[in-house]
Amino acid sequence: MIDVEEAQQVLGQAWVKAQSPELEVAEAVYRKLDLPQLILDVRRRKNLSMTGTVSDAGSIWLVDKPRPQVVASPKMTPWHQVRWMEDMAVREASS
Repeated sequence: MIDVEEAQQVLGQAWVKAQSPELEVAEAVYRKLDLPQLILDVRRRKNLSMTGTVSDAGSIWLVDKPRPQVVASPKMTPWHQVRWMEDMAVREASS
């Protein structure tokens, strides 16, 4: 991330605004969406995405996050491999 002065040098002052009413609105919207995104990410493995305008209900999307691929370790004993497979089946059934 670069600071405002560097961004203005690279992109020009017309493109980079600081302490503007637009920035205040954008930061207020971000603060409102940040906590729900965190909760969805941790509890439901979903991403919250919003495009368009705040008042457009069709512009808010909840998207499933891909599950990480987890593989059994070759160092597991056969008993541990069976237990691991059972745990994975339970996780899949509960999601």
